Amino acid sequence: LDANGYAIPGKKAAGLTAAGRAEETVENTGADGAVLIRVTRGVFVFANTATTSNKITAAHVLKPCYMEDDQTVTSLATGASVAGLVTRVDDSGVAVEIGYGLTVAASG
Repeated sequence: LDANGYAIPGKKAAGLTAAGRAEETVENTGADGAVLIRVTRGVFVFANTATTSNKITAAHVLKPCYMEDDQTVTSLATGASVAGLVTRVDDSGVAVEIGYGLTVAASG
């Protein structure tokens, strides 16, 4: 969600709130809020960042991770918003718990 509470795709930006994973694709050609989108809270697997120094590792389990884009998470907090809580890291990606009100201090 952006600062006004409207759904937008995840991206690297400060001030966003992870509401959950979008369950559909919608296009709003009208005013803000004219269209609704279904989201689901829970644990979902995302791609780990390609930037070696910002990769999420086992050391990040039960710590927050941050949005890099709408399908990728990173350990780099600077200029980014919290995606959720890391619950697992393996070759398939990063399992992230999203949408349960996790808050951390803003960085950068």
